[in-house]
Amino acid sequence: MAVARPWGEQLRLSVVIPIYNAGRFIAAAIDGVLADGHPAEIIVVDDGSTDGGMALTAGYGDRIVRLSRPNGGIGAARNTGLAAATGDYVVFLDADDVYQGRFLTSVAAFAAESGPDLVFSPSGSRRTSGVRLWNHGWPGKSRHDIALDIAAGRTVAVHAVAYRAEMLRAAGGFRHVFREDTELLLRLLLVRAVVWLQRHGEGLRLRYPRALVR
Repeated sequence: MAVARPWGEQLRLSVVIPIYNAGRFIAAAIDGVLADGHPAEIIVVDDGSTDGGMALTAGYGDRIVRLSRPNGGIGAARNTGLAAATGDYVVFLDADDVYQGRFLTSVAAFAAESGPDLVFSPSGSRRTSGVRLWNHGWPGKSRHDIALDIAAGRTVAVHAVAYRAEMLRAAGGFRHVFREDTELLLRLLLVRAVVWLQRHGEGLRLRYPRALVR
């Protein structure tokens, strides 16, 4: 069922960015969201960092929401952001990843049109030198095919999925398990979550030199 909206009111989208000792990457992640032009709510969750990276977000002022919590892992940090999100849909962007093109605008348009539980989007991986490693666009995939792909190890990048916030909260969010994002997707697909595929923009996983990520 489509998400009901008063005439002229735009669907609300929240972007949750967990950060743990990744201050050197966070500006690129936030700038990619802002460059899209969609008025998404940006929530940065500091998961007990010790590098002072959260201070690097001060220059964004009230364009972002800042939350802090004791270190509990990325799933717990995402759940903290989910609890605070006011959007109809939530996307989760790791601090060292970026959105390119009109990714968020396209997600919001698809979600507003049909109100699916999950919106899958193109994603890829690229070295910071510019070398592309892989791209995944999910052309013509059904819920069943996506579930089989995930079960076979062809994991969907977490930043390439938008979740209907109400459904995600009802499901209990992320669990503290190995590969918590894959487990969550399988759990939602097994209860027949409605999936839509959009083909605009890209969620890009950046591969930094090892010396930067130790």
